[in-house]
Amino acid sequence: PSSKIGLGTIVPGVEIALKQMKIGERRRIIVSPNFGPPTGPQTFFSAKQFETFDIELMDIKDCVAERTAFVTNEKCVSVLD
Repeated sequence: PSSKIGLGTIVPGVEIALKQMKIGERRRIIVSPNFGPPTGPQTFFSAKQFETFDIELMDIKDCVAERTAFVTNEKCVSVLD
């Protein structure tokens, strides 16, 4: 799956690690509660637990939103190309 950085949709600790990674690199990231996902009754995360993520950075893409009338399409190009 792909994720977008900088939109606040990724666990903050994972986003920090992703920004430091190189393409093809794998990491096990242990995220402390202060850099973890949102907590509360609507989530299953505890404010006191550490989360572990195994990630691999497969590619980095530069994306641009193209809007026409009522539709927005996103065009993405690998930065490796």
